Parts: sequence; structure tokens; C-alpha cells
Amino acid sequence: MSIKNDQLLAFGSNGHGQLGIGTNIDVNVPTECLFFSLSQVKDSISNNEFSPVVISGGGNHSAFITHDGELWTSGLNSDGQCGSLNSNIVTTNTQEQTSLSTIYHKVILKDPESKMEIKWKYVACGWAFTVAITQKHGLVCTFGKGLHGELGCGNLIKSSNNQILQIENLQEFKKVDCGLRHCIGLTNDGICFGWGSNKHGQLGPSQKDPEHYNAKELVQEKLNISESSEKIKKAKKDECYFKPIKILIGIKEKIEDIACGQHHTLILTCTGQVYTFGLNKYGQLGYASPLKIQNCMFPKQVTNLPSKVTRISCGWNTSMVLCDNDKVLMWGRNDHGQLGKVNAECFSWGWNEHGNCGIGNNIDQWTPVKINISNKNIIVKKLGTGCGSSWIWINSVIN
Repeated sequence: MSIKNDQLLAFGSNGHGQLGIGTNIDVNVPTECLFFSLSQVKDSISNNEFSPVVISGGGNHSAFITHDGELWTSGLNSDGQCGSLNSNIVTTNTQEQTSLSTIYHKVILKDPESKMEIKWKYVACGWAFTVAITQKHGLVCTFGKGLHGELGCGNLIKSSNNQILQIENLQEFKKVDCGLRHCIGLTNDGICFGWGSNKHGQLGPSQKDPEHYNAKELVQEKLNISESSEKIKKAKKDECYFKPIKILIGIKEKIEDIACGQHHTLILTCTGQVYTFGLNKYGQLGYASPLKIQNCMFPKQVTNLPSKVTRISCGWNTSMVLCDNDKVLMWGRNDHGQLGKVNAECFSWGWNEHGNCGIGNNIDQWTPVKINISNKNIIVKKLGTGCGSSWIWINSVIN
């Protein structure tokens, strides 16, 4: 048995080229990304370690970090969510395209002291913004659009303006995750910080500190309406934190992992306990009916799990945990079959309007269906998802 060169495959929503396959056409079967076949990319990577260690998808853009610590993005960049226009840009021309089109951006940030390119260790994409963590010191950098505080750099910074911004006073971070308009970051010491929209309590307990909270100014800027308007009064409920706040869980246990849905958040402790907060419209918090609790800003434990939890994950309005007995449990929205009906690996199910299940059609799937990969002898090494898009990193096994 031998292993063929690694491949990165993508499928689903692709209206802005976020899949990196060279077109802006949705595909419903896994299609090879062009990244590893472009000579321009190969020449720019410092060694032969191409494999992505992190893959993330946003509203209409995507990002991944290579084994060598380089950060690459693709897709819509109207708000700078793919990085600075001064970054390295790789283009290609395919039969489906009538003109030259940008495929990949390499996000470049220089260390102010050494003048060397900074290496990255984690990245997460929100709707129109990106958050990345540096290998050195675990610094948090943001770029894109941040009307709701997504950039974390204060209420005067609502766009990165063709720059890579660094959030002040944050360091030693190991992971970050993004919802639609909120971010949760986790430090090496197991402490959580959050910033962005807190409309549904997805950042935890409210702290109406003027330095962090500016919903009134935000809405006046967007709607250009007067103080007396009923829309302004209603919008005051839409809390936004323009600088990170420490999330108060109410326990002393170290936090091991974080996950963000569209408007809700999951937290995993070192003892395998799961806490949730935010929107509960579809039961995604896992401890109460939406008829009783529509949302909750106070983290509460999900107590009806069969055993210790080892991993957590979120869909748009769903929650998923992996227990130490190898059982996968899911709860939340299920109108497109997002929750499936059996446990399975390397299968997909749920919303499939853009072919994001990768099974060869665009019909919603209520039960797990095997992903349509032509070569059945594969080793799946890593998965990544976005808003209607999916990525699989594989090895092919040759007998």
C-alpha cells in the first residue's frame, strides 16, 4: 500500500470563488482545490509541507493555515476579509472563467522587530471578517468588516481598511471561533474572551461599559434616524462589544475548547462538561425547550449527556458533542435534516441547496449519505465547513 500526494477537496456554495477551485460555480461533488497545483503557490511556500492544519469558512470566503504556518484565503474580499490588498495574490485562468480572477491571497504581516513574516497557528472566519492567531505570543489579529464589534479594536474601528489589525491586550491565545457576528477566543490558560454582537447573549452576561457597548451609535450610523425613533429604542437591546470581555462561566474549571454557532456558543471544560449560552430558538442550547427559553446570556450546563464529552462543534443553529464512549450527539434545528438519524463518519447530511453535502445532488438529506468521492480508497485527515461550503483534506491509498 502506498499513499498518493495529499489533496484538498471542496464542495457547496461558491458564488464568490470561496472554494478555491478556479470558478464561481457551486459544485455538489468534492472537487480538487487549485492551491496545491499552482506553481505560483509552490514557489512561495518555504518547504514541502503543504497540508492545512486549520480550515475555516465564512459567509463568502474561506481561510486555511498550512503546516508551515502560512495563512491563505480565497473568496469575496469586498470588505478586506481575505486580507490586505498588498498580500501575495495568486490568479489563474480556467475554461469556466472569461477573465483573470483572483483565487488565493496569502495574508502577510511582518514582525516589527525582526521584519520577518509572522507565522500563524489558528484562523476562523465570520460572515464578513476573519480572526487569526499568531504562533509567536498567541496574538489575535482581525481583518474585514466589523459593524457589530467583530474586529475587537474599539467602537471607532468598523472596517480594517486594507490592514491587518491586532487586538490590544490579548496574547497567549490558542484558538478562536466565530459565529455570524460574534467571536470567542480561548487562552492557553483556559480563559475565554468574547467580542462582537451579544444580541442573544452569545457572549455571556451583559456588561454595559461604554468602552465596549455602542449599539445606539451603531444603529444611528446604519439607519441615519433620530434619537426618538422606535427603531433606536428597539435597537438598544442589540448589545455589541467592540472590545473583548472576559466570559464569566461561574465555575473554576479550566476551559478546554470553544465552538460558535450563528448566534450561540458552546464551551467544554477540562472535566468534560458542556456549557451553552445564546439563542435557543431551535433548542440549540440543549437544556430547555424554545417555548420556555428563547435565549440565555448565562452559561448553563447541558446535564443530560451520557458520558464525558471530549469534543464540541456547532452548525449554524445546531450543536454537536463527541463523548468518550465514541457516541456523537446532536441537537438544534432540523428542518433540513441537519441532525441526521445515525452516527457515521465521512458521511454528510442536512441542508444541501448548494450541493454542500457533496453527494452529487442538491436535495436536503435527512439521513447520512456517503460523500461522493471518486476514489473510494482514501484517508480523511481533516474537515472544514463554512456557510454552505465544505472542505476535505485526504490521502489516496493505492493498493
